Amino acid sequence: MPFNDLEKKRIENALDKFLAKRRPPPHIRKELDLGYALTGQSVEENYMESGCRTRVSQSRRIITNGRAKDALLIVANSARVPGEISTAARRLAHSLQR
Repeated sequence: MPFNDLEKKRIENALDKFLAKRRPPPHIRKELDLGYALTGQSVEENYMESGCRTRVSQSRRIITNGRAKDALLIVANSARVPGEISTAARRLAHSLQR
């Protein structure tokens, strides 16, 4: 059963406050932004697709400039990356040394 109007408004207000604190700065929102959608009894978070295109183009630029190994080592040594990602990045960087 979908939210009634009062519930929907409360949820939207809470989400707007939440996003106001966590959205990227206004000058980059064209490229990377957060949002949400209410569907039935669910709240879905959304990421702007242009952010994905930006990451892909930046990745291509890194590879084209011969900096893939450097980028992988940064990922591998980052404390904010899950262990399996760090290990995979380290393996890839090592394979590029050959």
